[in-house]
Formats: sequence, C-alpha cells, structure tokens
Amino acid sequence: MDTNTLAPEITDGVDLYQLLQISYDASEAEIRRAYRKTSIKYHPDKNSGADAAQKFQLLLLALETLTTPVLRTKYDGLMRARTQKSQRDQALSLERRRLQSDLERREAQAAILTSRAFNQHQLKKHHVDTLKEEGVKRRKTKDTNIVSTLTSTEDGSSKDKTSKTVFIKWIASKSDNITESQLCNLLKPYGPIKSVHIVLSNTQPSISKTIKGLILFQSDQSALNCYQLLKNKSFPSNDEFFNNIKSVYYQNVLSSSQSDKPDVEQPYSYTRNVSIEEKIARIRIKLKS
Repeated sequence: MDTNTLAPEITDGVDLYQLLQISYDASEAEIRRAYRKTSIKYHPDKNSGADAAQKFQLLLLALETLTTPVLRTKYDGLMRARTQKSQRDQALSLERRRLQSDLERREAQAAILTSRAFNQHQLKKHHVDTLKEEGVKRRKTKDTNIVSTLTSTEDGSSKDKTSKTVFIKWIASKSDNITESQLCNLLKPYGPIKSVHIVLSNTQPSISKTIKGLILFQSDQSALNCYQLLKNKSFPSNDEFFNNIKSVYYQNVLSSSQSDKPDVEQPYSYTRNVSIEEKIARIRIKLKS
C-alpha cells in the first residue's frame, strides 16, 4: 500500500474509527489494541464466511491507515469534509423545510384572501342586483299608479267625461333635473293641479333626453286651458322650461256628438276594459316616439 495515498476502499462512507470502536483522537497504542481485539472475531482461521474475510481485510486497512501519520491526516480530512457536507445538507434541509412551510402559509393566506374577495364580490353583486330589482319594482309601481290615476279620473264621474290630464313632452339638457314639484309650480298658473308625474322617455346616455310630464288638473277646463295656451306658446313665465317644450297633448274622451270643445290632439285612448299592463305599454310606446 502506498503510504501517501489512501486505498480505494477507504472512502468518506467508511468510518474506520467506528469500525474499531475508538474515539477520533485515539492514540496509536489504542488503535493497535482495538485492532487486535476486533480482528479476532473476523480472522479467517476462526470465521470462514465471505463477509468475515472482507471485514478482516478492511480492519487491516484501518490499522495501516490510522497508524500512518500521512494517511491518517488525509483520512481525517476526508471525514471532516463529510461531516461539514452533512451539516450543510442538514442546514439546507432545514431551510427547505422553512421555505416550504412559509410557502404553504402564504398559499393558505392567499386562499383566504381570494375566498374573502370572492365573497365580497358576490355580496356586492347581490346588493346591485337587489337595487336593480327594487328599481324595476318602483318604476312598475309608479307606472301602475299613473295609469290608475288616469283611469280613476275617467271613471270618477258619469257627468263629467272629459279628461283633466295634459301630457307635455320636452327636451331637457343633461344637467337639467326638474322635479315634479317644480313642474307643478310652473304650470299651476293655468289652474289648480291635483298631481304631477314625470317619466323619462329616453334613459340611454346622450347629450339630451326627452322627458314626459303627466299633469292631472282638478278640472277639465283647467287642463284644456293649459293645453291651448301652451300650444299657442302663451307661457306664464320666461322659465327656460317652456322654451324646451317639444309637444303638448290633451286627452279628450268626449263622444263626437257631445264635443263642442276646440279641436285637440288625442294621442291616448283609455277604455275601462283595457288592462293596466296594456295601458302602461301604450304609454311607453308613445313616450319613445
């Protein structure tokens, strides 16, 4: 055996100190004593097994390596390198476990945040849908009330069968926000007003929008006066609203034999047998025209 080179069988996977059951700082005398004690178990004269022969040969290499200073130094360096590598691997393993644990924690937090965001989105969507449904219900209720008011006006008196309702359509600027109360104040010079309803004819975004107003006067004469004066552009004030009026309609339900009123337009015709839904549909068709 070369006294400057470790035998091929001596690798960092072979612990010669453990093989001889001695400490890493054992003296040469302790090494030889341990060799004699251990080699007896595996001596070919006492143990003929193949494994025993290999073990005995390795004990000889251990004795030679650990009792030769140069070889022992090289072997101890090899073992230190193995120990350091094992420590690095252990540290890396701990770091990997830490990173894996941190990754799993972050993924769990992300899943919670995603679930929370999804739930908030669902709640917001449900809230928006609810508002839309309520808006549709309110619009339908308002339309129903308008038709109900018009119907009750026609059915309220068998003696007075003329309408008390004037329909006004006007163009309003985008910033205009006239209320039913304001419309009532603008038109009350024509006569006492019972109720006012405003309906948007065009709800799509545009530069201007058409608005429909349904004005129910307390008397048919006041309604007719309002119609005729507005038709003739005889306005009670200089308010910009009057200049934006597009058209005026008056509901006249007198029979042709009874009518001695001035000729007026009749864009609507209600009968007692027409359903409220059909009346609403007719009004909306007219509003879109």
